[in-house]
Amino acid sequence: MSARSRSSLRILIVAGEASGDLHGASFLRALRELVPGIHAIGIGGARLRAAGLQCLFPAESLSIVGLPSLTELRNVFSAFTKILRLLKKEPPDLVVLIDFPDFNLLLARFAKRYNLPVFYYISPQIWAWREGRVKTIKKYVDTMAVILPFEVDFYARHGFRVEYVGHPLLDVVKPALSRKTLASLVGLDPERPWVGFFPGSRPREVRAHTRLFCETFTLLRQKNPAIQGIFV
Repeated sequence: MSARSRSSLRILIVAGEASGDLHGASFLRALRELVPGIHAIGIGGARLRAAGLQCLFPAESLSIVGLPSLTELRNVFSAFTKILRLLKKEPPDLVVLIDFPDFNLLLARFAKRYNLPVFYYISPQIWAWREGRVKTIKKYVDTMAVILPFEVDFYARHGFRVEYVGHPLLDVVKPALSRKTLASLVGLDPERPWVGFFPGSRPREVRAHTRLFCETFTLLRQKNPAIQGIFV
């Protein structure tokens, strides 16, 4: 491929969640180091927009936990319609889908209808639930990049080859403090066990999970009073 054709590449990126926005931004920055003139358009949050994504619809409007409201459903329909219009009228050279499976797996079907290559970054957790979705992935996804080592074997059992690229947070999270130093900063005893609680990245997730986590922590303390908790 010539330098000119490489620099004129257009890619569609769809990341509808906060985690996908974070990892998508890192992906786009790394891709631009390889192909400086690449043009990216699609759905993303603040991080992807800061990384240079031409945003057709903000990911913040697509954050749904539990039963969606009418407003949320309208947002999803509007976003999907905009992307379909783009696929038909201004087809990109590559479709990059980042997690967000209910939206993105349906979008992959339409992308293949227009004979567009589909790259899926961060596999849906089909090994945990709704395993049957692997059939959809095999049919409509050209390349899957997974971030957990065991996912390679999982897909191999289903006759689909994937690429293991490592977890993107390992490039972001660089522990710089010892356990003792961290304990002193957050007021914990370094000699006692810690339990980390990660309620999620979306506001509704945090509200939905916090009470359950507090109840869980109470039960853990009843079993082992030495346990300390950290909410992240």
